[in-house]
Amino acid sequence: MSATTPTVWDIEDLGQAPPSVQAPYMQWLWGGECGGHVLPSCVAMVATSNYREKGMGVTGILDPVISRMLVVRLVQHLDDFCAWGMQPAATRHGPLHEHIVGFVRFRPDLLSHDGPCQDMMNQPNGRNWERASNWLYLGIGEELPVLAGCVGDGAAGELVTYVKQARSIAHIPEMVFDKPEKADMPTEPNLLYAVTAAVAYRTTAKNFVQVACYAERLNKAKLQQFGVLLLKDAVRRNEQEIVQTMEFKRLATTPLGKLIRGES
Repeated sequence: MSATTPTVWDIEDLGQAPPSVQAPYMQWLWGGECGGHVLPSCVAMVATSNYREKGMGVTGILDPVISRMLVVRLVQHLDDFCAWGMQPAATRHGPLHEHIVGFVRFRPDLLSHDGPCQDMMNQPNGRNWERASNWLYLGIGEELPVLAGCVGDGAAGELVTYVKQARSIAHIPEMVFDKPEKADMPTEPNLLYAVTAAVAYRTTAKNFVQVACYAERLNKAKLQQFGVLLLKDAVRRNEQEIVQTMEFKRLATTPLGKLIRGES
């Protein structure tokens, strides 16, 4: 009640609360006051909940409560998930492991399973991919039972295969930073996602010239989407430094630069 700066009051999992808990929020949500207590104008109220069809113990929200709110359905988006995951402090180990980012880009339909599961197992979703990432940082990259405990048998099986393939080309990022004009360039989508993620994670202002060279080679080889992805992810990882380099400014005037900006 004493807030003086913009503040969000988040009511978590309101749909799981019984009616006796939901009902008192009606006055707060509509008038911003209850029992003589008034919320400061700088406080905004937000309530979150899963939908009943997800099978997460949600019974619904009372009509007089929900009618006092604007209902917005949020859907997990691949680019947003990866942009968040590549931030330095996204997880306890730092950014999401590069293999998780590369894999969900390769298999976007496995980013999140939108439905209930009656079995005693986990399913793919943002929280569980983060958990799988933590295990990868601990060196558990090919242990199917552990990863299956995070994201389920099917997704874990594909992830293990992807990790093995990514490790088989671990030499390519080093080649990119050493001699980008001669670095190997795979053609299989899964390997291209692995390479672009690995290179982007290691890009700095000092080696951006080499990365730009490799991205332009991808573009010339009619693999434009991977050249664009590589540069976008590299910038996401280290934007403030990279965008100030002369190489980035040069690249912005090229056909590849137009693709990065979404221009045809």
